[in-house]
Amino acid sequence: MAAVDPIVYAQLCKYFPALTPKQATNVCFYSIGANNQDISSLLEIAPVTVKKSLESVQKHFNTDSLPELKTVFWAGFTFRQICAKYSINCDELFTSLRTEALISLKPFFPELNKNQMLGAILYSVGFPAAEIAVKGRFSVAQIEQLLAEAMTAMGVASEILLRVLITSRFILDLC
Repeated sequence: MAAVDPIVYAQLCKYFPALTPKQATNVCFYSIGANNQDISSLLEIAPVTVKKSLESVQKHFNTDSLPELKTVFWAGFTFRQICAKYSINCDELFTSLRTEALISLKPFFPELNKNQMLGAILYSVGFPAAEIAVKGRFSVAQIEQLLAEAMTAMGVASEILLRVLITSRFILDLC
């Protein structure tokens, strides 16, 4: 079997700039259902190499499990599609954390205020609370409080379910 060239998947790096083409390829395949053995077969590399790559990405996105990494991948991917649809500059949003940029997304999350929405979206696409705090000039405790408030407002009991619900609303809008 011919190996899949990760460079073909390099365009995923524009959605996930912190990832290498190999990492982006691995997490893409994993997120659409391939296991380590499947991915290693497609890329003609050792399964342990795939496992280490996915664990590295998991650590980067601060997820508690590999299944949660799938949700972060899909949240990030669909959020970039939403940004394109609504002419939101994702890169600017990620660096400046300007809540005004998210005004067009308010109908997705009527139960959240702008800070809860910003925190919940950024957390869902893989930003750790500490990074959101630094960029937004909040304390980590304030970000954790915003996430807790968002979870309560959206009626979910865990951060993984918050990520799932946010991602599902993006997917529904893209349909």
